Amino acid sequence: MTEKLKRFFVEKELSDELEIDEDLYHQLKNVLRMKIGDKYIFMNEKEIGEYQFYFGMKKSGIFNIINKSPLEQIDYNLDVYLSLLQREYLDFTVEKMGEIGVTSITPIITRRSIQSINSNTLDRMKKLLYKGILQAEHNFFPTLNEPLELKDIMPKTDNNFLLYERECKKSKINLSSKNVSILIGPEGGLENIELDTMKDKGFHIVSPINGVLKAETAAIIFAGYFKIMIDTY
Repeated sequence: MTEKLKRFFVEKELSDELEIDEDLYHQLKNVLRMKIGDKYIFMNEKEIGEYQFYFGMKKSGIFNIINKSPLEQIDYNLDVYLSLLQREYLDFTVEKMGEIGVTSITPIITRRSIQSINSNTLDRMKKLLYKGILQAEHNFFPTLNEPLELKDIMPKTDNNFLLYERECKKSKINLSSKNVSILIGPEGGLENIELDTMKDKGFHIVSPINGVLKAETAAIIFAGYFKIMIDTY
């Protein structure tokens, strides 16, 4: 699959002959002006396949498989614990997390964050996360976890960092492996008792740069920062 092809997520098995739904067919036919013989990549949560458009109907289209393979088994973890943000900031941040290549996002509830999140919000976040993955041409899909209260976080990685703008000491961060968790606090920051809780859970409080960033800015910058560190480890 060396040719650069448009990628799309489908919630169905990647069979030898694939029929897509009406909404995706409309996008390909009327927006991308798809023609017989055009090639696309379709992915589900297990496989990735290259297909060629074979036959068009009024509300759907048929694609024949060229090749397919399992999704990539990645050799790192970049788990992000993200404080709940206002919708427009949350949506933008989650999509960029997908582009960066995080392996999981867990929304967290803190004393200063939005205190509720429903299934519709999680569904929207998942679609945006996958959109970022498709844009960046990653061959895997991250996990979007159920929301957690801060006290319930139990990191499973070797390197755990809490990004905190008020940490005055700036020092070089070194990784002991390619398994990393980062925690991004809410607008206004975490309270002292919350910082102490996360220290007890094994999080190192760090502030790699000067300046106070908005929560969504910090989330994107530091997810990218640690992804670069992982990629060059």
